[in-house]
Amino acid sequence: MELEQLKQQWEILHKRLDEQKIINKRLMENAVRQKIDFINSYNLFTSISALILIPFLFIVQKQKNLDGILFYFILICAFLFIGFSVFWSLQFAKKMSVKTKTLELEKFLLKYKRYTYISTIIAYIWSIIIFAWTIVIYYDLFVQYNRLEIAIVAYLATFLLIVFIGTRDIKRLKNLHQSIFDLKEFEKE
Repeated sequence: MELEQLKQQWEILHKRLDEQKIINKRLMENAVRQKIDFINSYNLFTSISALILIPFLFIVQKQKNLDGILFYFILICAFLFIGFSVFWSLQFAKKMSVKTKTLELEKFLLKYKRYTYISTIIAYIWSIIIFAWTIVIYYDLFVQYNRLEIAIVAYLATFLLIVFIGTRDIKRLKNLHQSIFDLKEFEKE
């Protein structure tokens, strides 16, 4: 009789454990899905923000008469950023669908992380070049109107913002990668 009771209790515990595994897997999948959705919406936001930059550049060019070479350099950088951003955002949204297998998600995420690292470094370099170029070109105006210190502080604040955004994006991708890795390990069990 005791053996029968133990078998029944074992079956009940085994069913509960299976149910808990299913619940845990769904929770992990939902966590991954939320992170992917956030990155997708963030990618859309940055692409739209970059698109808003282009008319702003033309307005500043018309009103402040920016140096032609500097203006076109910034414009080319903006178009390149928008093109790559939109392309990778669409690829990310497409590859990170619900139906994609965990291993494929991880492989694509590694490519996307590499792109993000490279684009972040390029953004740092371009911003330094643009800021230095602007100070060199407009040095006399900055000095004439006692705005050199303000310009340097504004450029440093902007650069620090770019660094903050870049490191935060990389951290989000690392968290997503860790979540996908955990889900993959959970599926192996």
